[in-house]
Amino acid sequence: MGEFQHKYGATFPVSANLYKKTQKVVESVRQNPEGITKRDEVIEIVNDLTSEGLEYFFHYSLKIIGMNMIAKKAIKTGMSASKSTVKFLSKKFIRALNDKQLLATVDFVDGFVSN
Repeated sequence: MGEFQHKYGATFPVSANLYKKTQKVVESVRQNPEGITKRDEVIEIVNDLTSEGLEYFFHYSLKIIGMNMIAKKAIKTGMSASKSTVKFLSKKFIRALNDKQLLATVDFVDGFVSN
């Protein structure tokens, strides 16, 4: 399978704290990708980025368009299920990565989390 090439993209804002945390983890893993602790740090930023992205794309957009409470509740339930799924999968798969794969993962994350 070839490298993912894209010409256009969609992004979401992240908090300053999450940006700094992400950059710190990326640099830390690049310096030494070994160990379960590094994988757990990557899992945490993937989960945090997922959470902030879902909040932005769904929760925030619903506030802007003025959705009713029933729709908001349904979306919130779906977001919660999505976050739980990402947490489960990221823990399972990121912990199983070898060092080269972990480095590729942080390179990918670093590519879309920019200032």
